[in-house]
Amino acid sequence: MERLIAVAKKLRQEENFNGYIHLKSIPGASDELMYEAGLYADRLSVNIEIPTISGLKLLAPDKNHADFIKPMLKVKNEIIRYKEEKKVIRNTAKYAPAGQSTQMIIGATGESDKDIMYSATHFYKNYNMKRVYYSGYVPISTDSRL
Repeated sequence: MERLIAVAKKLRQEENFNGYIHLKSIPGASDELMYEAGLYADRLSVNIEIPTISGLKLLAPDKNHADFIKPMLKVKNEIIRYKEEKKVIRNTAKYAPAGQSTQMIIGATGESDKDIMYSATHFYKNYNMKRVYYSGYVPISTDSRL
C-alpha cells in the first residue's frame, strides 16, 4: 500500500495531476497509511469481499472481519474531522473528497437478498459509504464450500 500512496503523492505533487484518483486499501492497513492515502486520493475503498461475517468465516477462515472494518472507520472519522476543521480553517488539506466505497462478491455463500441489502445498508449508515459495489461470483474452483 505504501507504493500506491507514493504513486498518488507523486502524481499530485510532482506531476500536478488534478484528475480523479481512487485508491483501494488492503484489509488491516494502519491508521497512518489510511490517513496519508486520503490526502492524495479522491476516494478510498476497502473491499469487504463477502456480505456477511459467517460467509467470510466459511470461505476465508484465516481472514478477520475487523481487519476490513478498521480502515473504513478511520476513513469515516478523518472525513468527519476534515469537514469540522474546514468550518474553522478554510485552507485545511482535503481528505478523500469523494468519500469511500466498498465492494462485495455476491453469490458465493448463498446469502439472501435481504442479507445483502442489510449489509449494504449497514455500511451506508455506519461508515458513510458513497457507494457499495457488487460483483457476481464466478466459480473457478470445485471447493465443496462454494
